[in-house]
Amino acid sequence: MRKIVITAMLAALWVGYNNKHQPKPEPEHITVAEHTEDKLYNTATLFIKSEESLKLKPYKCPGGKWTIGWGHVMTKKERRLYRNGITLEEADRLFDKDYQKFIKDVKRRFPEVKSYKKIILTSMIAYNIGMRFTTDGLGRAIKRGHNIEPYLSQYKLAGGRVRRGLVRRRKAEIVLWNSSRGEFIAAADDYKELVAIRIRQAYRSI
Repeated sequence: MRKIVITAMLAALWVGYNNKHQPKPEPEHITVAEHTEDKLYNTATLFIKSEESLKLKPYKCPGGKWTIGWGHVMTKKERRLYRNGITLEEADRLFDKDYQKFIKDVKRRFPEVKSYKKIILTSMIAYNIGMRFTTDGLGRAIKRGHNIEPYLSQYKLAGGRVRRGLVRRRKAEIVLWNSSRGEFIAAADDYKELVAIRIRQAYRSI
């Protein structure tokens, strides 16, 4: 009887060893969609940060609004809370909160737009000029699949003046809007170093 028990135990150990050391089969689909979505968001966030720049102390933007971090418009409560400045980690948290709000609004208002175009739309328009564009000529052109350049290019004023930075940004956004999914993902490499420079500049200016 003891011999049978020992034999059974050895067999169980052998089966366990084999199961543990045998190579596990690759899944049929390696969640490509999730990885692609992550890459889309990565490009979107890098583009916004490269355009918005980073400020760790409160400042007034050209439009006259108190701002901090990656272009975050401060509430009255935040003006008191962050009057002495923020860290990069706090700036990123504020950015993520703002971005999630805008992407949610874009998805709700533009259900007919392709999923990756919604991400582009959030990074190139919504985050910078807010959701007011949804009810004007630009919003209608997006919904109808028309050329948006004549409408988007009009958003170049801040504080009642034409800003060269906004003119340049609108041109860059047109390129993004007309890009394919793959081209948009690949564009991340163009913004990585710019974002790193923004971060270095922010800490030097403290």
